[in-house]
This record gives sequence, C-alpha cells and structure tokens, in this order.
Amino acid sequence: MLTPPTNSKFDAMIEIHDSFQVTIVDTSGDIEIFSVAGVRLSDASGDVLISDISGDVVVVGDGSGHLNIKNVNGNVEIIGDGSGDIIVSDVGGSFHLEDDGSGDITARDICGDFVVENSGSGDVSHSGIGRRVEIHN
Repeated sequence: MLTPPTNSKFDAMIEIHDSFQVTIVDTSGDIEIFSVAGVRLSDASGDVLISDISGDVVVVGDGSGHLNIKNVNGNVEIIGDGSGDIIVSDVGGSFHLEDDGSGDITARDICGDFVVENSGSGDVSHSGIGRRVEIHN
C-alpha cells in the first residue's frame, strides 16, 4: 500500500501484470488505469480514465470529476457518481449506472444492456446499444 505523508502531493505510476485485478481508493487527483484484468474504484475527486480492461469495471463511488471508460471486455457498473460527465464506449458486456447527481452521460457501442437507474441532471445520449435500453430520472 502506498501512503503519502499528510498534506502532500503524491504522484505514482505502478506497473503490474495485465492478469491482475486492481482495487483503488483515491481521495483526490486524476487517475489513469489501463491494461488490467478488472477494476474496482472509489474516487472522491479528479478525472478518471479507465481503458483496455479484459474483465469488469466497478466504480463504487465518484464524488466529482469526469469518468471516461473505454475498451472493456466485461461489464461496467457505476454505483454512484456525484458530478462530472460520464463517457463510456466499446463495452463487451452491459452498462449499469445506479445513481448520477449531475453531468452528461454518453454511451457508445455497448454490446449488452444500457441501464441508468437515476440520471440526475444532465443529458443522456447513447448509440450502438446491443440489447435493452432503460433510463429512469
């Protein structure tokens, strides 16, 4: 576990084998995650880029900042998003968003279902959805 000193700026680049699943808890700052087997993320603030994932992506919570998730072979699930745009593209499984506070939601090329339980404020757009589309406000 990497723990920076209190009240300090901390940048880290960690390279791991692409067969590993990662769990990340972040309080602030931008994150880029790519080429791993799966992702479980909790992020308080900052932009997030997740790309080239061979399994599932689960975002437990994202307080603020944009989420850009692309090239995922499995499912994408976002349990909670406070504010910021969500862009999801090229997903081999389904996309499920439980709760979004504010910001636009854009989805392209989702092979499975596209389900948004609570879209909050902001526009929802989608194209290239393989199965069911379900959007609740």
